[in-house]
Order: sequence, then structure tokens, then C-alpha cells
Amino acid sequence: MKKIMALFLVVVFSLLTAVTVYANESVTYEVGDVIEFGSYPQTEVKDEKLIDELNALAPEWDEWTSYGYYSGDNKTNSMVQGDWMRCTDVVHGDIKYRGVKFTQYRPAYTYGLPKNTNQKANGYYIDTVYWFSFEPIRWKVIDPEIGLVMCENLIDSQAFNDTVYYTGGVFSQSYKDPEHTIPANDYDTSSIRKWLNEDFLNVAFSESEKREINTTICEISDKVFLLTYDDVLKSEYGFNTDRAAADIARMGKGSDYAKCQGIGIDDAYEIMYYGNSSWLLRTKDGYYCKAVDCEGKAWLKSMVCSTSCGIRPALTLNNIADFEKAQHIHSYYSGVAEKSDCAKEGVMKFICLCGDTYTEPVAKLPHEYKTEIEEATDTKDGWYKVVCKNCGYIEDEGIYYRIETIKLKKSEYTYDGKQKTPEVVVTDRMGNVIDEKENYAVNFKDAERKLPGKYTVKVDFVDGNYFSDTKELYFSILPSKTSKITATPSTSSIKLSWKKVTGADGNRVYQYNSKTGKYKTVKTLTGTSYTVKNLKAGTSYKFAVKAYTKDGDETLWAASSRTITTATKPVTPIVKATAGSGKVTLSWSKVSGATGYVIYMQNTSGDYEKLGSTKSTSYVKKSLKKGKTYKFRVKAYKKVDGKYIYSGYKTYSVKVK
Repeated sequence: MKKIMALFLVVVFSLLTAVTVYANESVTYEVGDVIEFGSYPQTEVKDEKLIDELNALAPEWDEWTSYGYYSGDNKTNSMVQGDWMRCTDVVHGDIKYRGVKFTQYRPAYTYGLPKNTNQKANGYYIDTVYWFSFEPIRWKVIDPEIGLVMCENLIDSQAFNDTVYYTGGVFSQSYKDPEHTIPANDYDTSSIRKWLNEDFLNVAFSESEKREINTTICEISDKVFLLTYDDVLKSEYGFNTDRAAADIARMGKGSDYAKCQGIGIDDAYEIMYYGNSSWLLRTKDGYYCKAVDCEGKAWLKSMVCSTSCGIRPALTLNNIADFEKAQHIHSYYSGVAEKSDCAKEGVMKFICLCGDTYTEPVAKLPHEYKTEIEEATDTKDGWYKVVCKNCGYIEDEGIYYRIETIKLKKSEYTYDGKQKTPEVVVTDRMGNVIDEKENYAVNFKDAERKLPGKYTVKVDFVDGNYFSDTKELYFSILPSKTSKITATPSTSSIKLSWKKVTGADGNRVYQYNSKTGKYKTVKTLTGTSYTVKNLKAGTSYKFAVKAYTKDGDETLWAASSRTITTATKPVTPIVKATAGSGKVTLSWSKVSGATGYVIYMQNTSGDYEKLGSTKSTSYVKKSLKKGKTYKFRVKAYKKVDGKYIYSGYKTYSVKVK
């Protein structure tokens, strides 16, 4: 902790000594001040309702933009650009969002197999759409005099170079090109430089914002760039001059979006750099490029083809005095100040770069107990004492009361073809539950306990805390739940079908009444299908089916019903097809209950291909040949419980003018 506080004081002192005052005396900037400029996808959307709305706005998959990331067969020189990770941007409620989906994991190295553990470890999985909100980018001022700023957080995760060719093994000299003429760690020709000044620049900034960015005055002439190794050792920039120091000012955390891209995250426990990531610099280091590690140490070497490092862009602003300071957001780092044991609490101290600190107690460690007992018998109570082996603390002491009841925790099951082993519950005369371990043994009279019927359980007490005579208990297995229900809808009826339940004599069909919030019996039958009639077209309905078995005069019902939410078909749209110059306009009246409409056109093979879908009541097909006759179909659909139910259709022929 003394080491951490010393580091903190060095950083604070360097921050206090770097102050610039502009001609506008109302604006004073210090190293470490933060401004907001541009926007980029950062925080993942978690609200399920909003996710559904964004998914509805997303285009078809073939209209998404490919990242063009690389993968290979885990051998040198094998990387190939792929189309397996894509994104799309939509605007909803005046807020811009980015959707991301990948069909294979992004490799940890561009030549590697699609088995990256970073995306998976970060909680992002294949074949799933994730949404991220565009938010203002926060920039930390590191040189107020020239307007030099660096991104406060790690905004993305990219390789230094996508294409890497080796002269020998992976750890030998590497090149950007297969002819071995350009070193792979050459920043001037690197993939990351191009990405910063094309992909990132065009996504993060509007045209007017781009004009606010100055072309750098260092050895490169770019709008956006990575810092150098020398930059992150400058005290005037607020950094520690010791490359091996765990510098808070150099530490960085990745955004949710960076985690989805595959940034590597440190998962060490109870240390300052928990949750941090390494980030790239533009300086060479042998065959590698330099980077800052998760502890804020500037001594890391990164393979140029690694996709696990974070990206922390930097840029210079034409007139930083034109920007307002952003509100400070605390970013705390933690360290253990005092460890806990079973006798006392510990203390965890949290430190922010701004100097703010706070502490939280760390709970005591659990005692390691041993139990001393005298066994209870049928005629008298026993006693026990629970004592900590380490400190002698007595956690509990009391009496073992004689046994009062022995019963099954569950005496009724539903048939599922699996062996049933009900739990036995034994209580003493005070109503306390007696643990089975070391006190009694449970034995089943029947080896097979799967089919419907009645079974016997024997409870035998053994040496332990208690003793009692053998007890016999009984349990039953009921018919199983009805199998999955399938629905075949028309515009006025829905046919429900299911498989026969093992051991069942019949089923009962119920229909849900949304007004009463209850199910009403529709039909009791011995068959496995039933058609519910007189229903309204394009309307959602919920049904349930419950199996039963007759046992003499008693009816044994399954423990639960199988339910299904479905809908009747929407009525067939009546379409007006109007020919125009090189186009056809299709229009129709709104179909009651329809979620949307799908439009098809006959191709040269005679098949009908989907043109698209819409929620409006018209569609225009352009780029058609003059004088040629085209055939169209329009189907209404209703989306219920994740499934699409389509109406019928009519075919419309129209000759283009």
C-alpha cells in the first residue's frame, strides 16, 4: 500500500505542475483534465425491450458491414480475411446504436484458429446480436499547450498489423508483405494506422469535428495516432518516468464494445489492476511493438498480429480552449490495506487518479469448526458443541432432541422416464431437521423407480448423533406432462396436436381468457388432436393441454399443463398493382392483426423470390424492364412468440410501361 500511495503522490505532483492558461483567462487547463469530443459505440444495451426494438430496425444480414477480420489455421503465413464478423448502425429515439454479430470467434492472433477465449471470457458468444450505444468519447488532456489529448479509456481492440509473414517460426522476424520487404512492426505502413485514420476517424467524428483536429506535428502527419514509448514516460504528460512503475495514469480499461471485439482483460483478484487491459504504442521493440500492460507498466512487448491489445487513440485539437471541461468521473483502483482473518475484519482501500479515496470493510474469514457431541437415544436427549479449531470461538452449543417425525420431502412425482430418489426429512421433537449424513441411511426397496406406481422407502439409523427403529415410507409417480403442442392455423380455426403421454388415458384442452386471466375448459378427449373453431383472423391465442390417468373412480392429473401461444392466419391482402416507368407499385389495405408484410416476385426460373418485408401498406419495385410482364405476391404475417404465421396470397401480373 505504501508503494501504491507513493506512486499516487508522484502522479498528483506531476498533474499539479502542468498548467496552461490561455488568452481567455476564464479557461485553465491542467494535465489530466477531461473533454468530450466525437462519439463511438461503447456501452452494451441490456434493456430487453430496447434490444427487441433495435433488432426490428436492423437490416437483413447481407446488408451488414463486414469488419474484414483475419483468421488462419494456426500456422505462420496462413491468415485469410473473412466475412464472419459484421456490424450495422441504426438510429432509435435520436440515439445511434451499433449492432455486432459474429459467426465464429475472433482469433487471439490474426493467423490463428477461431477459438479466441477473450470474446467468450468477456461474455460474448457466436450467433448472437449485441447492441452498443454511441456515446461521447472522453479525452484526457496530456499537453494543454498544443492541445494533445488521449482517449481516457480503451475504445477498441485491434491488431498492430493484420497481415504478418514470418521468415521462420512465430517468434522470428516478421514482415507485412509476403515478399518480406516491409517489417510488420513498421507503424507508417501498419494496419492500425490505416484503421485509426479511416475506420475510427470516419465513425467517431462528423465532418465539422474532423476540422477541429490538427494534423500532428510529430514524425507522422495524421489526424489520429498512437502514443510513443517516450510519450508514456513523460512526467509533463502526467506519467511516471519509470517504465517499470505500476502507473495509475497509464492504466486503462476497455469499453463493453472493446470487450466484444476481443480485448484481453486481467482477471487477477484484489489488486490495483483488476479488470484492466494492455494497450498498443506505435514504437518498435525488436520484432515486436511496444505496449503498456494492465498494471500501467510501459515494458510490454506485443506481437504485431495480436488482437487482444486495447486501442487508446490520441490527437491534437486546433484550439482546446473552445472545449468545455467534462465532468470528472471517478475511476477507482483497489488494493488490500489489511487482510481479514476469523477474528477480525480487513480493509480494502480504493484510490482515484484525482486523489479521492475511500475504504470498505472486508468480511471476516469463516471459522473452521469441529463438533463435539454426545449421541441422543430413544429415551434421552444428547448434546453438541461447535468450536473453531483456530481461535477456540464457540459458534454454537445445544441439545440433540429425540426424533419426532420421519417423512418424505416429496411424495408425488411426474413420470419422465428417469429414476426417482425422493429426499427423506427427519425432525426432532422441537421441529428441527436432522441431517442425513452420519445419522441415518436411506434404502429403496425397488431398484427401478421410473414407471407410474407406488414405491417403498426404508430409513435405517446408523451410528451417529441419533438412533431409532427402521421406518417405511411411500411415494407415487403420476403421468407426465403433455408433449410439445403443434398448431396448424387457418383464418378462423387452430388445430392443436400432441403426442400421447405414456400411461395417460386422455387429455383436456383449455383456452386462456385474457379478460378473466384464467383458463377455461374447451374439450376433454381421449385423442391427441383438437380443432378450436370460430376464431378471429390475425389474432393471438393461448391454449393449454393437460394429461390425465383414470385410477378407479379417481382421476390423476399431470402436475402441470403444456401451453402454446399461437395465432390464426391473417386474411390474404388484396393488392393493387400499378405499372410505372421501369417500376411497379404494390399497395394494399391494412390487414387486421398483421405485424407486417412480405413481398415476392417471380424470377426467370418460375420461382418466387423474396424482395423484402415492410410494416407499411405499399412497396415499390424499381429497375424493371419496359414492356416486360412481372408477377408478384404479397403475404401478411403475424409474429407470435418468436414465430411467423403467414396469410395466404394471390398472384398479380403487371406489365411495366
